[in-house]
Amino acid sequence: MITENCNIAPDVVKGLLNEISSSERILYQQIIQIFLNRDVELLNDMDQYIDNISEPYCKIIRHSSGNAEESDTLNAAEDKIERLMQQTERLGEQLTVSMNTMDEISAEYSRVFSGTQTELELENSSKKMFAIFHDAEQQIRDLFKDKEAKEL
Repeated sequence: MITENCNIAPDVVKGLLNEISSSERILYQQIIQIFLNRDVELLNDMDQYIDNISEPYCKIIRHSSGNAEESDTLNAAEDKIERLMQQTERLGEQLTVSMNTMDEISAEYSRVFSGTQTELELENSSKKMFAIFHDAEQQIRDLFKDKEAKEL
């Protein structure tokens, strides 16, 4: 049916159907793994598995599109999606760093304001908070450097 309606060679269709089957199998395995292990951390990778399912379908659309202009538009959209996914990933990493920093600062504030502190303890606490902020800033800068290096 795909061969007839999309003007794609039968051997190409067979390869695409194998890709679809494989990506679906991998996604289902991942879902079962999450359910059985009750591992929430595995949910972070679900977007990638779902993207892998859509890739063969995009290839079918690309192959069936005889119009070069439509193909260029599709490629531009895929590039934009890829850039947005990378940006989402960076923002997620930055959010994680920010949340960790807020947790550390909150813990330090709680410690400082929980009782009477000497001037030296307050000064040390202040230095510790500045160090926490500096470390968070450095982590975010390192994330940007790592992403830029990967893009090159």
